[in-house]
Amino acid sequence: MVIFVSWLAFVLLLTIVTVIYLIVESYSLKRGAVKMKFYCPFRKKMVEIKARRSLFTYRKYDDVLECSAFDDAKVRCEMKCLNLPEVEQCDYGCTTGICNIESSPQH
Repeated sequence: MVIFVSWLAFVLLLTIVTVIYLIVESYSLKRGAVKMKFYCPFRKKMVEIKARRSLFTYRKYDDVLECSAFDDAKVRCEMKCLNLPEVEQCDYGCTTGICNIESSPQH
């Protein structure tokens, strides 16, 4: 009986943590987007992206919601731009407009 109660408490705690995580992530998806404009060395052109702020990862942004490099709304790249130092420089305060990052192609 004690093992059953311990197991049940563990499952309940895990469920509560999962629900809290999903609520925070959904809130972040809706309200935590930042627009940035910079030179993408992978597409070799200036791009404008809309990135979602990260809550649980090691970098500032964890997802690209929109990118001007693609004609349709679907982002079809590996999102390596999120690891660029230029993107890391864009602080959390630039939510009202576009964070213009001074970057240029490196030859």
